[in-house]
Amino acid sequence: MSGPKTAEEQFICSLFMNEEASDITFKVQDKTLPAHKPILTQKSRYFANLFNSGMLESKQKTIEMNDFEYNTFEGFA
Repeated sequence: MSGPKTAEEQFICSLFMNEEASDITFKVQDKTLPAHKPILTQKSRYFANLFNSGMLESKQKTIEMNDFEYNTFEGFA
């Protein structure tokens, strides 16, 4: 069970969903979520591999995530 977020964790979360500074957008169930590749890379081995793979998704500004529900994906932040 995790406790309340620290000030640093709250700050990182606020950056994560900041559209102004985002460098990637995810499209999930026809909704969009702004994000930051460096934060995702540090939080997830999946995204680290994806963004460093040289695959098409690593070069796109918008990535469609068809295997997730919006609420589940949004909860990742």
